[in-house]
Amino acid sequence: MGVMTTLGFVRDLLDGQNIPGPAGRMEAFIAPPDPETDNNNPHAYVWLARGSGRRKSGPRSPAPANLTQNVPSSPAGWKIHTHNIGIWLTWFDENLSGGQADSTFPTVLDWTIMMLETCHMPFSTTDPMTGLQCQLINLGQNFDYEYVPVRSTASQRYQRQDAMISTPTEEWVQR
Repeated sequence: MGVMTTLGFVRDLLDGQNIPGPAGRMEAFIAPPDPETDNNNPHAYVWLARGSGRRKSGPRSPAPANLTQNVPSSPAGWKIHTHNIGIWLTWFDENLSGGQADSTFPTVLDWTIMMLETCHMPFSTTDPMTGLQCQLINLGQNFDYEYVPVRSTASQRYQRQDAMISTPTEEWVQR
């Protein structure tokens, strides 16, 4: 339940954000388009790097009668799933010179981090597939990033800029 809901929340948070400067609008994806041919705007690929779960003290949901489908019933204990999200940023920009060359992609990286740091938390949501309600907690509270060296494309007309942001978030669900 939590993986799809969490990835969708982060994708929707980033998709369509207007980046200051010449970068344009962020396009965010979970499953990248095939073929990926649009290189005009910065792209964010939101993927789950790894996750874990734990159960807080509290009553357990009773075992299902038929053992084929567990439908949680009240009261139930809190389950906490930690999702470590990897946001891969990529942008093919023109081989700029002057002040813009030094600031275009760092601005994309900074803006993406700011969106994570300032989003509304906790965020209550309902999983569209199961109908279960959960809360996303502390997205953007902690993060790491890696900004890899710039590479030129085969034509050397464009430069490929890449970075990866890793951020954990917790999903709390009662079942």
